[in-house]
Amino acid sequence: MLNSDWTRGVSNQAHNSRCCIVAIALLITCGIAIPQDARAAERCAFELDVKSTGAGSNVSERTVQFVNNTPYTRQVYWLDYDGNRSKKYGGNIASRDTLPITTYVGHWFVVTNSNDNCIAVHGIGSDTRRVAIDR
Repeated sequence: MLNSDWTRGVSNQAHNSRCCIVAIALLITCGIAIPQDARAAERCAFELDVKSTGAGSNVSERTVQFVNNTPYTRQVYWLDYDGNRSKKYGGNIASRDTLPITTYVGHWFVVTNSNDNCIAVHGIGSDTRRVAIDR
């Protein structure tokens, strides 16, 4: 595959992800029941489009409490500066447990199940102190 073909494929994948989000959002707005798997797809479709930012001296370090409110163990991955999953600022959270992560404003995290399937994507903002994991 030529480099331009690969780039076009990545662009199409990102476009398709955004289209999926819009379609599911419209169905939810109209009150149409969406299967749980489709809702997870909506929350996770843009994982491919985000990457952490925040290098520099003007970025605030903070400790964020990831709280697992489910009966299942969950994994938290930091989405690094290239958008790849990393355990550098993540880890496993047992059922009903809390994982404090010292991180920075502009960092992104993905929460997965035991099969590494995305459940949710969270960005760290200037007021983020706690992230509830409810699925």
